[in-house]
Amino acid sequence: MRRSIKWRFILPFVLIILAVVTVLLVLYTRQYRELYYEDTRETLNSEANLLALEIALLPENESDQQALSDLVQRFSENLDVRVTIIQPDGKVIAESDATAEMMVNHLNRPEVKQVVAGGIGYNVRYSTTFKTEMVYVAVGQMSDGKLVNIVRLAKPLEIVNARLSMIRRTILIGGLAAILLAVLATFFAARRTIRPITQLTEAAKRITSGDYSQIPEPGADNEINDLTRAFSRMAAQIQDQITTIGGQNTKLETIVDRLMDGLIIVNRDGKVELINRAARSMIGVDATEVEGGDFVKILQQYQLVELWQKTVKDRKDQNIYIELKNQDKYLLGMSTFLGSVQDGTVLILLQDRTKNRNLEEMRQTFVSNVSHELRTPLTTMKALNETLQECVRTDPDSAERFLILMEVEIDKLTQMVLELLELSRIESGRVEMLMTNAVVADLLKKPVERMRMQAERARLDLQVNCPEGLPEIKVDAERMERVLINIIHNAIKYTPPGGVITVSAEQVNNEIIIRVSDTGEGIDEKDLPRIFERFYKTDQARASGGTGLGLAIAKHIVEAHQGKIWVDSQKGVGSVFSIALTIA
Repeated sequence: MRRSIKWRFILPFVLIILAVVTVLLVLYTRQYRELYYEDTRETLNSEANLLALEIALLPENESDQQALSDLVQRFSENLDVRVTIIQPDGKVIAESDATAEMMVNHLNRPEVKQVVAGGIGYNVRYSTTFKTEMVYVAVGQMSDGKLVNIVRLAKPLEIVNARLSMIRRTILIGGLAAILLAVLATFFAARRTIRPITQLTEAAKRITSGDYSQIPEPGADNEINDLTRAFSRMAAQIQDQITTIGGQNTKLETIVDRLMDGLIIVNRDGKVELINRAARSMIGVDATEVEGGDFVKILQQYQLVELWQKTVKDRKDQNIYIELKNQDKYLLGMSTFLGSVQDGTVLILLQDRTKNRNLEEMRQTFVSNVSHELRTPLTTMKALNETLQECVRTDPDSAERFLILMEVEIDKLTQMVLELLELSRIESGRVEMLMTNAVVADLLKKPVERMRMQAERARLDLQVNCPEGLPEIKVDAERMERVLINIIHNAIKYTPPGGVITVSAEQVNNEIIIRVSDTGEGIDEKDLPRIFERFYKTDQARASGGTGLGLAIAKHIVEAHQGKIWVDSQKGVGSVFSIALTIA
């Protein structure tokens, strides 16, 4: 149900007045009742003391029961109160509104007990005799320091209740009148205030349909008219911006259509909002068939549909390789979630990786073939070498030297073959990682100890800096130690004598960062982007040998752990290899 804004002005005033009236009723009624009780108590106390004095002054020859009853009756009529004379033992000897002989013993009455105890009696209670609520005040009549009689006066509360009812009616009538006046005044004030807002609403509706011709004119200088002026300026700026955006959209559409990568935008309903020329060419569809049409039915590429659906579901960036066998193409599809969840628009970017894939397949095939072809003869050569070492008789010194050199070369070739095989298995996903929780300090200690002797021979200081209490990480310990040995070995190889190599670890957010830093020659800036490629060697690496596969293997092992590896280096200063692994 739609509620007018006028009631937002009226309701608070009505509620405030109701609250004030209620508080006044409660407080004023309570205060008046207390004041009345106090005033009645003081009055009755004075009158009771006066009556006690008159009773004491009665002549002895007239102090019989009749004289006392006449005095009580006269006093009651003059002061309009109920008078009761009670002996200390509770017996009623005189009563203004009843016969004393018919009255029960009053010793248990609260006001009588208070006087007997030596005080002034006071009580407010319901009288069973007169069937009404009454105020009782009792005082003692003393003679020679001894309590002779108890004088009790009582007065009904009907008067105060009647006055309280009149006060309540007066306050309620005044409150209702105030509410009515507040509603009327607020209604007219709110109506006058809302009128310009209504005009702005109508103008806003027209603007949404593209009509900027009827913008309301501001009147006097006040807050609402300030809003009207701001609205007019905003409408003019929107017109200018729409014109500018229209021109920019035309330029943007031209740029998007000329991109080398394919670009598709799909809304939450599965309709294609935009598809550029490159995407149409990659998928093999016509522009008139796609834009505005159903993404699933027109493209008929289940891999693209799965990419879109997964992006909408997870609201995260997704990557997928798409093979178009009928067109002999191999595409990389990348998607990202645009806007809010309610919007649900997805951007899909397509890159043609056909050439890259062909080259990669050729390279992997070459590595695999070479590895398998060389493995058997190399093993045979190593076995022959061991046999010759045992059988050579002539010139044993020279034979031994050549055989050792031959063994060294064979070991290098064997190492290369093993690295090629390992790299091939990792890239193809055939290597099963034995993931276990590992203590970071233990993970660093083993490779450092294995490389310490080699570092000492090179006159290098190999240090470990690992704080205690780091969280455990889930890794394949053997392969991660191999990564660290590879990096430390490179640091030893390219750090001059007297240098320092430091292996450290620290926690950054939910990751453990392992760093291997050295004070070596550093890496040229041009070599940094390609340092983790297979077979890539810097000039220094070429001069010192090596297969060019170690860092490539390290990178693939780290990525198999869902981690990251990178290098920061400055020529002549040193290098820092960093590995980021998620905490277990």
